[in-house]
Amino acid sequence: MLVAKLEPDENLRNWHLYKTDPEKYLDLCHRIVQEYPDDPCAYGSCHTAWLRVGRPDKAMEDIETAIRLRPDSGNFAARGELLYLQGDIAAALKDFDRAEALDPADWSEAFGPVYRAQCHAHLGNLEAALRDCQSINDQHWTPGIHGMLPGNRAEITAQIVRIAGEALRRKS
Repeated sequence: MLVAKLEPDENLRNWHLYKTDPEKYLDLCHRIVQEYPDDPCAYGSCHTAWLRVGRPDKAMEDIETAIRLRPDSGNFAARGELLYLQGDIAAALKDFDRAEALDPADWSEAFGPVYRAQCHAHLGNLEAALRDCQSINDQHWTPGIHGMLPGNRAEITAQIVRIAGEALRRKS
């Protein structure tokens, strides 16, 4: 997310830092927030760094600030992902719905449909989950980071069906 202020080669170095030394990356993010306190991208980067170092409470603070500064699709989706990871499925669904409403094109190209499908599946709402699975890009594939189901659209859909079935069995 530091992309807004940096050159491509600098972004690549920072991505490497994020992967190899998340504490240093977090320090870098804090310096950028100090330099650009009104930049929602800086807070979004801090949010990501806090998640990497295992501090979802601090991640929530920074994504809330990013949303206050710029209530856009990406920020609502990021908060939805965090809420999902924290188990607040209903709140996550609201943020995913808002993210889609703000930018439907970006929504369909990002990870939002996978996360929202997972939310619906955990609630036993298979029909809504499958609608989201249908909107997953044909070229989509993920290793399953940040609580997201791994695989391509077909593999994710199969997992969604299983999760929804388990949720429905628990309800009855």
